[in-house]
Amino acid sequence: MLVQQFRQQADPRAPQINDWQYDRLRDLLIQARSQYPPLDDDFSASYAAALRQAAEILTPDQLASFRKYLQNQEDMRKTMRKVLPPGG
Repeated sequence: MLVQQFRQQADPRAPQINDWQYDRLRDLLIQARSQYPPLDDDFSASYAAALRQAAEILTPDQLASFRKYLQNQEDMRKTMRKVLPPGG
């Protein structure tokens, strides 16, 4: 779902990811999340692992856009944890 949202929200002026990149990126995120499960709803380790591998399949512009997207997701998650703490 994260990759689909990234694909839909990507800057239309930036190079779009193709179907092959989409499939690989989705697989990379799934693999990274299984290797680095979130700690206290913090996905930064899995995002970092996915970004390292994504560098092999994305152009530099696409990678920068994806990095920014993941950072925005993590920032929103942190904000939501402050507003709605776990178990609250």
